[in-house]
Amino acid sequence: MEMKIYNLFLVLFALALVPSFGAENAIPQSILQELAPSFTIPKGNYQLVQSWEAERDMSHNGGAVVADSEASGGEAWEASYQNAQMGNAVVFGPYIETEKGDYVAFFRLKLLSDADDEPVAVIDACVDYAKTILNGKTIYGSDLPLNRYVYVPLPFRYQGGKLECRVNWSGNATLRIDKIELFKVEGGNPEDFTRKLAPQPVPSGEPKDLLFRPKPRPFPPLFPRSSSPADVLLVCDLREAPSDLQLAVITLQGIVNRERPQIYLLLQETDPLWLRWMLGRVSLKARRGSRSRRSFSIDSGIR
Repeated sequence: MEMKIYNLFLVLFALALVPSFGAENAIPQSILQELAPSFTIPKGNYQLVQSWEAERDMSHNGGAVVADSEASGGEAWEASYQNAQMGNAVVFGPYIETEKGDYVAFFRLKLLSDADDEPVAVIDACVDYAKTILNGKTIYGSDLPLNRYVYVPLPFRYQGGKLECRVNWSGNATLRIDKIELFKVEGGNPEDFTRKLAPQPVPSGEPKDLLFRPKPRPFPPLFPRSSSPADVLLVCDLREAPSDLQLAVITLQGIVNRERPQIYLLLQETDPLWLRWMLGRVSLKARRGSRSRRSFSIDSGIR
């Protein structure tokens, strides 16, 4: 009898050591303690696949490495209006192939400037060199605490191909990326790992039977031609300017250029090419505005 009780005790003890199906197992406490409060993780049995340092193991399209004592390796990758362009994937890669199944990628992020409810980044997991998005999530300023690293989870289902995890910077606040940790999850709810699309609008049919009164166009062609440009064109280089300043100057350009083109903006790397093309075909001079955030005084020269 005592032997049976002893054997039963051993069985129960062994079962207690086996991870329970559907619980969050094998997730380091460091991740759970720093999990962003706005996000939850799917239930399941977690197994670490790989961990990548953002500044060392990933590819970059903008941003710069910075020293950070709170980062795992003493360094992190930082995206700001001084070194990155809005919408660029400042961290992406590493194009690995692994087992098919359900995964969660944990992005360790730190917000360095207040962005309120503005988007600060879009994280996603994709294959086929970003042609197929497995799942994505927009991160808003209200989702992240200031000046403190937190983990943001991204669940997705992987069916094969070269996998990459990306951080697309939205341009509204300075953001640091420390690392990305990838876990394989078994025993979870399949619906938690499939890409969720926003509900699509359905036309209501209202309003209807409205009286249509056509009005003649104030101009004959469908696409009206602008007036000839001013003799001197003011060129403002906004390629390194923050998004709010870009929007303000674009609005100013629209107002000023109503009568005739007088302001030309450099927003993309191809804009100087088209400026030189235009200067070669139109008799005008270009003057360049200062790069200062608060001043647009005129100086000479076009690069």
